[in-house]
Amino acid sequence: MRISSLVAMALAVTILVAPQMAYAAALLAVDFGRNIGNDPGAPSPVQAGFNGMTGNFSEPLGSAVAVFGAYTVSLAFDPYQGSDYTRVGFEDTAAASASIDPGIRALYEDAAINNLDLNDGSGITLSIKGVTPNAPYSIKLWSYNAENSFYATPTLFSPVGTTSGGSGSVTQFATPLPTTLDDYSTTIQVSSTNDTLTIHAASTESYGGTRLNGFQLSAVPEPATGLLATCAVVMWGAVRRLGCRRT
Repeated sequence: MRISSLVAMALAVTILVAPQMAYAAALLAVDFGRNIGNDPGAPSPVQAGFNGMTGNFSEPLGSAVAVFGAYTVSLAFDPYQGSDYTRVGFEDTAAASASIDPGIRALYEDAAINNLDLNDGSGITLSIKGVTPNAPYSIKLWSYNAENSFYATPTLFSPVGTTSGGSGSVTQFATPLPTTLDDYSTTIQVSSTNDTLTIHAASTESYGGTRLNGFQLSAVPEPATGLLATCAVVMWGAVRRLGCRRT
């Protein structure tokens, strides 16, 4: 087999494989949950492979912060009628979520919430501090409410402030039940001019409030790096096979 044929094969396989290499392994995954009975010693379940971040059903300060290694995660809840935070914070819907597969139930049964029943852009702001400025990241976000059996509610996730990139939407409703960790999720690609990614979530219709069950942060590899790695692997395999045939 000629070297030119090897190169052609490598390029062909790269074209097929490259879209599947868009995202690297997760850098951080966080499952938002509630302190049951507002007791920090009794958090709701945490999804396997995720870090847990919990708070009370009512967060009077309208914000929550947790540190996970190099990253600081902050949630800011938009106020209702200027100063009422009695309907924002964290919730656990264990009873309503009981029919969800146990392997994924922990992620979907609890969430950070803003129960404002408004479609005026109010919601929740998620900030992730500790990223590399101007580097591309993907963020997978979940929005599901096991108790929402009345109005299917779209939730829009958009970059704000120093963060730019794509937006995504999830329509949360009690049914159909989630069956995999891809259900009721959207993945957006963003970057920031400083070390903090900031995403705002808000329901856009049906007055269902805003739910954020959790997120997963991943780095996006440089396209050239992924392509060269793929070419190298393909060419090495082809040369190895060619050598085996000659011996």
